Amino acid sequence: NQMVTDDGRKYIQVIESELDRMDEILNEFLVLSKPTNRTKQFVCITSLLKQVIEFMQPQAIMNNISIHFLHPENKENCILGDSYELKKVFINILKNAIEEMPNEGVISITQSVTSDSKIRISIHDEGKGMSKEQIHQVFLPFYTTKQNGTGLGLSHAVQTIESHGGF
Repeated sequence: NQMVTDDGRKYIQVIESELDRMDEILNEFLVLSKPTNRTKQFVCITSLLKQVIEFMQPQAIMNNISIHFLHPENKENCILGDSYELKKVFINILKNAIEEMPNEGVISITQSVTSDSKIRISIHDEGKGMSKEQIHQVFLPFYTTKQNGTGLGLSHAVQTIESHGGF
């Protein structure tokens, strides 16, 4: 029966944290490299976004951030898609927005219908913004401005949106 010292516990926590991070990176690689075989089903975008906002609300509240969601009432908003992949995209975008506003702010999500009956989703935050160079590279795989980022989140987002007929 051996006892672990306080220093030993700290090292174990660091090891566990790094293993979790490696697992997360590996999963992102697998998602990007392997096509999914899920069948697409009808997904109601308003409902999906409400679920994502509810999921992200605790992290937003902890950072004094409010999320405003404007959407048309009583409008058809269903698409043929993969709700799991779409949720991952919106969670990633909201997570990025929250991380860019460390003190407080507002994230505005606006859902509308275009003249050619497509669903448009705009997400605005009050972060510091990006340079023109960053904007040109932000969707490229492995490009990141974060110290611990993989640069795969927004690349995956673009891939998912394009596979759903978006741009």
